[in-house]
Amino acid sequence: GAMLADGHLVVRANLRGADPEGRSVGPYHAGLVDDLRTLLTRIERDWPGRQVIATGFSLGGHLALRLAASSAVPEPLRAVISVSAPLDLASAVRRIGAARNRIYERRLVAWLCRQHFAAEGGPGKEIRSLRDFDSRVVVPAHGFHDVDQYYRSQSVMPALSALRRPTLALHAEDDPWIPAADYKAAPWPARGPAWALLISGGGHVGFHARGLRWPWYIAAMRAFRDAMCT
Repeated sequence: GAMLADGHLVVRANLRGADPEGRSVGPYHAGLVDDLRTLLTRIERDWPGRQVIATGFSLGGHLALRLAASSAVPEPLRAVISVSAPLDLASAVRRIGAARNRIYERRLVAWLCRQHFAAEGGPGKEIRSLRDFDSRVVVPAHGFHDVDQYYRSQSVMPALSALRRPTLALHAEDDPWIPAADYKAAPWPARGPAWALLISGGGHVGFHARGLRWPWYIAAMRAFRDAMCT
C-alpha cells in the first residue's frame, strides 16, 4: 500500500502453494529462485526498461537474497530488500520448533497441510512439525536426498558474500522465529552495497511504531529506494 501511494508499480507474488486462489502448484521450497527469474522476465516483457527492487518478507526474503547472490541475476533487478528473512534454514526451523513457539508451529503446520493435502487428497495427520513437513512433503517433491541436505544446500547463508545487487536486510533482535545471531554471524560482503540492519524491537515482520501510519520498515525501504534511484 505504501509503495502504491508513492506512485510505484507494485507486482505481488505468493510462494508456491500459498496462492489464496489455489492457482499455484506447490509445495514451495526455499531455493526456488527460478520462479523469481520467470516473474522478472515477464515484468521485463510487459514493462520494458523498468528497474525492479525485489522486496521479500520472511521466506520470500530468503528467496530474494538467494536470487541476488546467484550467478545469473536478471537484468531488471536493481536491488533487493528482505524483511525478517531466515538465513540458515536449519537454524530457523530449530527456533520455530522451540517450546515457546509450539502453538505457532502447530498452526503453521496445520495451514501448510491444508494447503497441500487439499490438493493432494491426503490428511497429513502424521505431520507434527515444520521439519516433518519439509521432510515428508518438500524433500520428495523436489528431489532432495533428505531434509538436512535440503536445508544445507538451499540456505542463503554461505552465499551472502557473493551478493551481486545492492541489498538491505532488515531484522529485529527480538524476532521469535528467526535467530538474530545468524545475521551477526553471516558473511556479508566486505565490499559493495549490502547492509544488514538489526533493530532491537520489531518481532517477525512487525516493526510497528507509535505515530507512524506504516510499519517502520516502510521508512527504511523508502530511504533505500531513494538512494538506489538517484
